[in-house]
Amino acid sequence: MKTKTRDTLFASGNWILSLGTIAALLASQWKEAPLPAAVLVVIVIMTLAKSRLIILDFLGLRGVSPRLALPLYGFMAFGSGAALTAAFFGA
Repeated sequence: MKTKTRDTLFASGNWILSLGTIAALLASQWKEAPLPAAVLVVIVIMTLAKSRLIILDFLGLRGVSPRLALPLYGFMAFGSGAALTAAFFGA
């Protein structure tokens, strides 16, 4: 494995772990009350950022045609929209 690739994956992995930890800490602040809307939106944005890093770096689509990643981005946006809809309007 090239050094640049290894460094990129290491940095991306650190970002993914950091975003996941921050989202978990935010969610754990409200144990018995529902999450405020702003916190829920921040957690979903962090989740989308993590999924983008996973798609680009760990699926190997960084530097390749961006059209290959569009269906994966669409799937992540659909899932996040469904989660937000269920959280705001009840499922």
